[in-house]
Amino acid sequence: QEIQVGILKRLRGTPIARHDAEFEMKYSSMPPYEILENRDIPFTEMQRMRRFARYWDLVANSGNFTATLALFWKHSASPFAAFLALSDDLYQRLRRTHQISLPVLADAFFQFMTTDQSIPEKEAIAALNEDWHRVPRRGLLRLGGKEIEAVSSRDTTKPGPAARRQSRHLTP
Repeated sequence: QEIQVGILKRLRGTPIARHDAEFEMKYSSMPPYEILENRDIPFTEMQRMRRFARYWDLVANSGNFTATLALFWKHSASPFAAFLALSDDLYQRLRRTHQISLPVLADAFFQFMTTDQSIPEKEAIAALNEDWHRVPRRGLLRLGGKEIEAVSSRDTTKPGPAARRQSRHLTP
């Protein structure tokens, strides 16, 4: 499941234009005409929410961090506040929202969880390692400058559904 987080856009001919003056809406001059600011949300806060939306896609909607997010939420009083803090931290560390490799994102998430959220390092490593090895990946996971040994909670000796079906044709 995904949760779509995004910034409102003004499309030509849509009724939102009738609120432009009242709410002091300012839009990007280039399509898709995203709101840059309004009377209630200054430009800097709107940019912060745009970063939140982008990082939400990279972390939560990607499916790459399911075990890690479960651990993260468990240690958070408010999932929204915790993710907003993560988003702020990611931007502070990485200074970008695009062209972030999965290993870099995983390490930055690890740094935030263990330093800012005080999540025990061992728990954070276990969750990230589980996520990392859920699907075949090249390279080792590096967290905090250390290579993490591949330890997966899933049973890799058990054949998947397709292999089981095919193996039935090989046995007498």
